[in-house]
This record gives sequence, C-alpha cells and structure tokens, in this order.
Amino acid sequence: MEEEFVRTCIIALEGVLGYFEARVRGDGFVGHVDTWNMVDRQVTWDKGEPPALVAGDHLSQHSQIMAILSGAATPEQVVRIEERIVDDDTLYRTQPMQRYYLARALEKIGKYDRFPDSVLGHWYTMLDLRLSTWAEYIPGGRD
Repeated sequence: MEEEFVRTCIIALEGVLGYFEARVRGDGFVGHVDTWNMVDRQVTWDKGEPPALVAGDHLSQHSQIMAILSGAATPEQVVRIEERIVDDDTLYRTQPMQRYYLARALEKIGKYDRFPDSVLGHWYTMLDLRLSTWAEYIPGGRD
C-alpha cells in the first residue's frame, strides 16, 4: 500500500526537487527562489528571507541548526557550532516556529540543558502577557 502511494507522488516530488536543483548556486546552497522563500519570521527580514541568504552568507542559528540535524557538519564543525549556537549574538536567532529544531539540535549535541533559557523564554513571555494564542514574535504581543 505505501509503495503504491509513493509511486503516485514521484512525479510531483521530481518536479519539486528539479525546481530547487535548478537554483543551486556554486557553493551548493539554494539561491534565489522566485516565490516566497520563508525561513523564519524576523521583523528585519523581508518576506521571511534572512539577509544572509540573499547576500550568500550563512550566519544564523537556522543554518547552524540544520548543519547539525542533517549531519552535514563534521565533528570539528559541531564543536565550533556548540560554542556559539546559543551564546553568539551575531547569529540571527530563530523565532518560536523554528525553535523546535533548535531544541532537537541541542539534544543531538548533548546540550539539552540549554533548552529552558534558549527555547522557552518566548513561551514564558507569552504567559506573562496572558496571551491565549500563539504570538509569532514579541514585542507586538499579538500578530
């Protein structure tokens, strides 16, 4: 049953992969995407695209997290990432919708003790504001 279902999806999957494959830059990263390339909701990011993505740099928690979770980072790189993933203020920070991945990366590198201060702060702020729904970012309080 699963194999039959997967066969029905192959054409669509090949189309999606082909779309992104055609946009891979020389450095191996996906470059400009014609439509909305949402990564995370940051007040200073136009359409959810980090300036680093647009400029070709890779200085965000997002890229560090994905390097860990995907296994793309070497053990030496993981050690360097561990040192900065939470404490380096030069990295663009994940917003709540991406912090699940931060939590998983912290868990994978044995730094889950950093979970409360690096992941839950936003949730505590929402509780303090007595919000009854998810706020994508603070300070607006509501989206």
